Amino acid sequence: MPRSRRTEDLLTYQGKDAAFILRFLNSGTPKRSTNGIRNVGQIAARHWFEDTSHRAIQYAAEQFDLLLDALIAKEFK
Repeated sequence: MPRSRRTEDLLTYQGKDAAFILRFLNSGTPKRSTNGIRNVGQIAARHWFEDTSHRAIQYAAEQFDLLLDALIAKEFK
């Protein structure tokens, strides 16, 4: 059975959706309840995205620097 458009949308996170999810997981949620009666808990803040993203950007910059150096060396041989 082929997937519906809605299923494809739910299985694909891009742009704003991915950013929302990362912010949500990073900051957590307050204590929640259903209609003020039943406690459904909270999602604890993970506080990992800022550090992780910074390391990933640093690594990408280092790799870019290496590739750029190699390209310049190749062009001036």
